[in-house]
Amino acid sequence: MAEQPGSTGGTEGRVPPPARPAGDTAHPRLSLLDVEMLRSMAQGMPLDEISQQVGVSRLSLVRRVERLMALLGVRDRAELVAKAERENLIQGSAASATDDGIRGS
Repeated sequence: MAEQPGSTGGTEGRVPPPARPAGDTAHPRLSLLDVEMLRSMAQGMPLDEISQQVGVSRLSLVRRVERLMALLGVRDRAELVAKAERENLIQGSAASATDDGIRGS
């Protein structure tokens, strides 16, 4: 179907997503638990200790880590921590993380 003269390609009426506040670097789909897990991983804490610290089973923790790797487009835990640090996902404000567990899943 050819565009009509003066057409904007079907974009009229679309509203762009809201701008994020300056300095808001937290990923919109990271929960408080995700941030806490990433911080512990960045400190070199073993998964068994992290699972005890945050109060979830090791299997649940491993699944959350896998979900985070997919969400952030990385292949392993080292890359996950490096990307989280590089993008200030674990140093940013905890207020911008969600407290409802896994959001958007």
